Amino acid sequence: MAKIGVQWLEPERDYGKTTFVLKKDIVCDRSRDHAAGSEVKAKWRSSGRTYKVRLLSTLKAKYKKDNSKNNEDKDDGRINEPEQMDEDDIPLAVSAKTNEANQPDKQPPRTIEEAPEPIASVNIADQLEQFQEKVIAKMTEFQNEVVKSMDSIREEVKELKNKYETEIAGMRTVLDDFLKEMRPDTSQQIKTVLDAVNSNHETAKQTLSLMNERIDKRKNVRETQAQPNGSPRRCDDKRSQVAFGQLEGGNVVAYHEDRRLFTINKELYAKMFYSSKTPSSFLRKLLKEIFSEKELSESNFNGTQVTSVSGLVTKKCLNREIVMATMGQIELEFPGSTRGHEAFGKLQETVNEECRQAARRERENKRRN
Repeated sequence: MAKIGVQWLEPERDYGKTTFVLKKDIVCDRSRDHAAGSEVKAKWRSSGRTYKVRLLSTLKAKYKKDNSKNNEDKDDGRINEPEQMDEDDIPLAVSAKTNEANQPDKQPPRTIEEAPEPIASVNIADQLEQFQEKVIAKMTEFQNEVVKSMDSIREEVKELKNKYETEIAGMRTVLDDFLKEMRPDTSQQIKTVLDAVNSNHETAKQTLSLMNERIDKRKNVRETQAQPNGSPRRCDDKRSQVAFGQLEGGNVVAYHEDRRLFTINKELYAKMFYSSKTPSSFLRKLLKEIFSEKELSESNFNGTQVTSVSGLVTKKCLNREIVMATMGQIELEFPGSTRGHEAFGKLQETVNEECRQAARRERENKRRN
C-alpha cells in the first residue's frame, strides 16, 4: 500500500516526530494536489483518532476509482516505499537519522559553489578577558556601595552615642542633686542603724526562747506515756496557741486566686482547735463546719465507686480546692502533720471515714422519717 512521510504536529508529546502513514489515512481534499509542507490531518491507526500533520512530500490528487493502483503509483512520481513498520501499530517516534534516510524527496547535496561560507573563528581569549573585566568592574562597584553604607551606619551610631551620652549625663546631674537634697544627717543614719540592730537582737532572743520552749515540750511528751483511761494524748506538733491563719472581720477565711473558699467564725475555730488532740480530730470538725451533711454523704476524697448496703455507688469528688485549703489549716495548726506520704494518707482516710459516717447518718434519718 502507498505511504507518505509526515511530521506530527499533534499530540503535544509527539510534536516533531516523523513517520510514514498510508495515503488512505490522510484526511484532506484529495481532488487536488497538496505540496510538501502543507498541513493536513492523518489518522492514527491504533487509536482511530486524527491529528494534525505536515507533509514531507507532495501528495498527488487521487484518481477515479476505475483507475488502477499502478497508474496511481505512476502518476505519484515516485516508487513505493517498502513497509518500515506495522500498519496497526505505528510507533510514536522514529530516530532522526532513520527519518532522513527514508525521506522520498530528499534534495541532492549542494555543490561547492552553493555551500555556505564557514563561520568566522572567534577569539575565545579576548572574550574571556572582556568577561573578567566586566566582573571586576561589577565587584568594584558593589564594594564601593558597601563601603558607603558602612560609613553611613557608623555616622548614625556615632550620633546616637553622643545623643544618649548627653541624656545620661543630664540624668546623672539630676539624680545627684536629688540625693544631695534627700541625704540625711550622718548622726541620724547611725541612730537608725543602731535601732535596727537592737530590734533584730530582740527578735533573735524571742525566737531562741520559743525554740527552747518547743524543745522542752517535745522532751516532756516523749517521756509521758498514754493516759490510763485510753484517751488520746496530745500530738507532738500541735501549737500551744491557735494560729488562725488569715482573718477577716472576726472570721477565719481561705482564698484561692482571689476566690473565697470557706469562712469560719474565729471563736468557733479556736474552740474546735483546743478541743482537738490530733490532726484527724481537728480535720473532722472542720469538714463538718465547711461542708454540708448532704455533700459529705454523696462524696469522698477522690470520687470513686464504693460498695454500700444498696449496692455499688459512685461517689462525687469533694471540692479539691476546699479540701486542700482545709489541709493547709491542719498543717498550720499541727506543723508537719501533712508531710510525707504516710501522714497525708492518714488524713485522706479521715476524709473518707467522715464521708461514710455522714452517709450512715443520712440513711438512719431516712429510716426514722
